[in-house]
Amino acid sequence: MNLNQRSIQHVLAAKQVTSLVHFTPMQNLDSIVKNNLLSRDQCKRVGIKPTTTDRFRYDGLLDYISVSLSFPNDRMFYLKQKDLGYSWAILLLSPKVITSQPSLFFSSNAASAKKANPLDGSGTADALSAMFGSRRNNSPSHGLGDCFPVDPQAEIMVKQTIAKQYIQSIIFRSMTDYRNWIRAGGAPLGLKIIIDDTYFGQRNRLALNNNH
Repeated sequence: MNLNQRSIQHVLAAKQVTSLVHFTPMQNLDSIVKNNLLSRDQCKRVGIKPTTTDRFRYDGLLDYISVSLSFPNDRMFYLKQKDLGYSWAILLLSPKVITSQPSLFFSSNAASAKKANPLDGSGTADALSAMFGSRRNNSPSHGLGDCFPVDPQAEIMVKQTIAKQYIQSIIFRSMTDYRNWIRAGGAPLGLKIIIDDTYFGQRNRLALNNNH
């Protein structure tokens, strides 16, 4: 582990980040569980045709996988659920991914025309830290815990492949979705399964729950 990776590890520990998050149509789960989570370009290289959710990929980072810190990009995920009509699953991933794989850090959406922060797109620990706000802001302004970025659309781009060993669990919205996946031939292969619709809703609801 090099100095930057150790610094990234320190930021993750200081912010108590326990999971990264990736949402995907349920149709992709079998391939992910068997073949790892792959970028769009890497899928082409190995002959896998995933169900994609972004026709244009305005960020241009086709050899990267988008993940979020602690909770999905709820604005984007809401639109995907509304417009595409798929059944969805959410992967919780070990934060160790970004200390082992080349990654780029964005304090807002990576496809934004104007960068929110001059560090955006960097792979440094400072860029990761910037996702949580300035150092002078000692307490999170969003009403959530330290492990959440300031902007719900903040994202991390992980290069090419996330090995299945980094999948902590698979979250389904309902037991019906899980059973449908199993009936279609899905196999958890020892992975932890969670049924919880919280991750399919709005992040600010977590803040409301924390205040009651």
